[in-house]
Formats: sequence, structure tokens, C-alpha cells
Amino acid sequence: MKKTFAGNFTLIELLVVIAIIAILASMLLPSLNHARERGRQALCLSNVKQISQGMIMYLNDSKERFMPYVMPLTSTGRRQKWPGVFSKAGYTTNRIYICPSRTGDKVDYPPYFSELLKPNPSFLDDSEMWAYVHYGYNYFKLGGDRLVSISEPPPNLRQVKRPSLTIAFGECIDVTRAQGSLVVTPRYLLTGSKEPIVWPNHGNTASIGWVDGHASVISGVGTGEGWAANAYQPGRPLANIYQTNSPWDIN
Repeated sequence: MKKTFAGNFTLIELLVVIAIIAILASMLLPSLNHARERGRQALCLSNVKQISQGMIMYLNDSKERFMPYVMPLTSTGRRQKWPGVFSKAGYTTNRIYICPSRTGDKVDYPPYFSELLKPNPSFLDDSEMWAYVHYGYNYFKLGGDRLVSISEPPPNLRQVKRPSLTIAFGECIDVTRAQGSLVVTPRYLLTGSKEPIVWPNHGNTASIGWVDGHASVISGVGTGEGWAANAYQPGRPLANIYQTNSPWDIN
């Protein structure tokens, strides 16, 4: 006589259970990915906030004079860039200059990524390392676009009439649209060529640091180049510098 066991599963029952689990997993995966991206976005905003606070500390030590986006030539013939100065002086840590959502850049320049994530990178004085950070400085008005020749100092904090509405830092991308940039510019395609601009690394949002030290997320329409083109239009969050009450202008 053949015995049967109530606890055994047939092959069909097992396949049904596996199919149900697969369906549930496929339903949950987008939510999990969205939650992870929200977490990365929160960390990115925290990075911008820390950079903005580092700038406030620098202003306190520099008699409220903004930092040049590049420093005068050193004995080695290099110009140290603003993130390197901030990090070496202790105003910020080096790790906060990488956006957690920009994982693709690890392929573009892996040595810089691996070093920037270390507590004590081996080349804080290497000016090239800081050319590819993911948060750019409003060099056109604050850091002195004219500072390449060191002809005049950057502006003073008192010259900024609307510090809570004036951009200091922002998530950025370079002219190739392939990696980060140490500056962001309000001049979007004015010369017929691409400029380093604010870039939505989190879908349709980007993190911005303001002169008064606070940070916020700005939203736009679309993604990538379309987002930027829309965001820089008059009346939009990154309105061009030639518009009245531009968020880029110090006056």
C-alpha cells in the first residue's frame, strides 16, 4: 500500500509558490530602488549643506571675502582649486565632494574616486583631483571669473544683497556632460558652446547651496539636458544672470 505525506509539495505547487514570490519581488523592487535613491539624494543634500557651512567658516576667517575658485600659482606651478583649499584647511572633509548617485564617474577617473573616499587622501595638493568634483562653485560672481589673472579679489559677503536667494554651490556636470566640474555657470549656451552647469543627478532634482549657508533641492521638468534647458529659462529656478533678480547675481 502506497503511503502519502500531507507535508510534501508537488512540483506544480512549488512552481506556483516561486512564481508568486517572483511577482511580489517585481512589485517591491521599484519601491526599494526609489527608497534607495531618496536616501542617496538626502546624503547629497547633506554634502551640499556641509560645503555651504564650510564656506561660512571660511568667510569668518577671511574678513567675509569669498574664496577664489582657483588660488595663485604655487612654487610647483599649480593652482590649488577651492575644494582642495577647503579640505586641506579643515573647513570640509574630502569625502563630501562626491555625489552618491554619480557612480558612473568611477569609470572615468577611478584614482580620484578611490582617494577622495579615503579619510586622508594621498594627494590633497593635487589640483587635478579637484577638477572633477560633483559640486560646482558660482565662480562667475563669487569666486571671481576674472581671478585667472588674479587681477582683483572676489567680492565681499556684504556685497551680496540676497544671500538666501543667491547660488553658491550646485550639483554640476562639465562641458562634455560626462563628469563633474569644480564650477557651475549661469551662462547656458550663450556662446554657442556648452558650459559647466547645474545638473539633475537625481532624476528631475538637483541640490543647491545658497550664500547664507542653507541648502535645498530644486525641481525641474524632464531630465538631463532638457531639465537644464528648462531650469535656466527666465522665471525658472536657475534663471539666467541677465534676468532681474537672478539667483546667480550678487547685486
